[in-house]
Amino acid sequence: GMVALSVSFEEGVGDTFTTSAISLRYYKEPEVTRALPQCSPAATPTRVALKAAVPAGTPGCYFASPDALAFFYDADGGVLATVRAEYDEAADELVLTTPAFSSGSGELTTPLALRALAEGASVRVALDGQSPARGAHVFRFYAPLEVEDLVPRCGPTSGGTRVVITGSTFFDSPHVSLRLTVLEPPPPPPAPAPSEDEAEAPAEAPAEEAPPPAEEPADGEAAEEAEAVDLEPPIAQLEPGAVMKVDGAYDKRGGGYAFLIPSYGAVGSLSIEMTVDGVNFLPLPADYAVHPPISVKGLDPQRASMSGGAEVRVRATGLISSAEARIAFLKGSTRIEQPASYDAEGRCLICTAPAWTPALAIKEQADAALASLAAEVEEGGEQPAPQPLELDEAASDSIIEVSLNGQQWTTDCKHFTFAADPLITSIEPPSGSLEGGDAIKIAGHNIEDGELKVRFTKLPPTQEGCAPVLPPEGEAEAVTVVAIGAEGAADVTTPVFEDAAEAFEAAVQLSADGQVYGSSFTVFRYDAAAAKGKGKKK
Repeated sequence: GMVALSVSFEEGVGDTFTTSAISLRYYKEPEVTRALPQCSPAATPTRVALKAAVPAGTPGCYFASPDALAFFYDADGGVLATVRAEYDEAADELVLTTPAFSSGSGELTTPLALRALAEGASVRVALDGQSPARGAHVFRFYAPLEVEDLVPRCGPTSGGTRVVITGSTFFDSPHVSLRLTVLEPPPPPPAPAPSEDEAEAPAEAPAEEAPPPAEEPADGEAAEEAEAVDLEPPIAQLEPGAVMKVDGAYDKRGGGYAFLIPSYGAVGSLSIEMTVDGVNFLPLPADYAVHPPISVKGLDPQRASMSGGAEVRVRATGLISSAEARIAFLKGSTRIEQPASYDAEGRCLICTAPAWTPALAIKEQADAALASLAAEVEEGGEQPAPQPLELDEAASDSIIEVSLNGQQWTTDCKHFTFAADPLITSIEPPSGSLEGGDAIKIAGHNIEDGELKVRFTKLPPTQEGCAPVLPPEGEAEAVTVVAIGAEGAADVTTPVFEDAAEAFEAAVQLSADGQVYGSSFTVFRYDAAAAKGKGKKK
């Protein structure tokens, strides 16, 4: 409480005291129970409010004191700094500004700065400027945050995306949050300038519009193709300049800060600032994009070799460029995710089809059975021929899902088929003109009806008695042509090999998807003598 203090200047026990008394206040030492924030950059002065424990039904234990100081201690109890503290009566708290420990060059390398950065610092209050209360509150001075990455950098308008920011010098703090500011949308791309010929050409009279053709009902692939070219539905844009806050937390296992982005219901690009003390915000070098809902419209191709390697284009609405874009191929317990790139002109994602493990498991069983039969053949006997691989729906069918951030996936349920590679059994005729142009028929198994790709690869000379060996991909001259498949065979015209002056052999392969060629091949001989033959050339 308050007492009046008078002073006597007489020696010994004085009888005469000053008539004007000085007020002196006795107080109970306040114990700091909360600091807002509980941390501060070691190099940047920061406003901090200190709360104290107050017994129920009693007035606050802080009061206005011109002598009030806050003492900051290191982990060993040594004083790091003292700063003045001012009383905020409305909030019943002491307010101070933390010290800065950086050197003149801005570095935190001095012994005092290193002590301040060590864990275990604390703050205590002395309302008289001399007697710090015994109760200390943990307080942390931290080094500049070094951000390494933001993953992912986009999410749908429905929200729910878990964003993780990784870096060094991160620590656990209750004040972690993001400040997101909506950026101005980019201007539309300028229209291409007309060429000189177009600029000088006289304007043509507008042609009379012909009545639109009657629409025929589309079904099957035609319906899917028609759906794929539909314009994307309009969607609301976030208001430029709008600011949103997202609270986060320290991920102790990963060492980063994690945030759950809420639903915004509109699209836009957001700049990102992060704080770990609620006061000082650090701009991040990457923006965050809110994209529309994704809907898969079509696949090209819709089937590929079970061995993988084919380029697959997935057309969809709502796509944007994203480094985290992925395409998943799944069926039952099998799920294979492939990285994808965005093709803005084609409005599609592009990925490489994986090797499909359910189909490969069946192939491994067939190969093992063939090897077992071959081991039983006596020396000099005829080796068993490879058998065609039959894949049922369980081993060949998959479903395509798309994600731009690796977390939220589409549910359109588009089917993709993995096909067994063609197995070639014969070619008729087995030779033809050196000049090409011969009609031949390739027979075998797993040869689909319709257009197929056939590759002729020039083989090096083979020693007599040795089987021809297919050269590695890209190391020999090869020509690809289109064949027509029907009833388990493919009709094709032999292509021309430029500058072929003498007879040679070519490996002939079929592709299940027009891109990837299986290991099965047969040999066609380009014979110089056949050029003088009778009517082989068409």
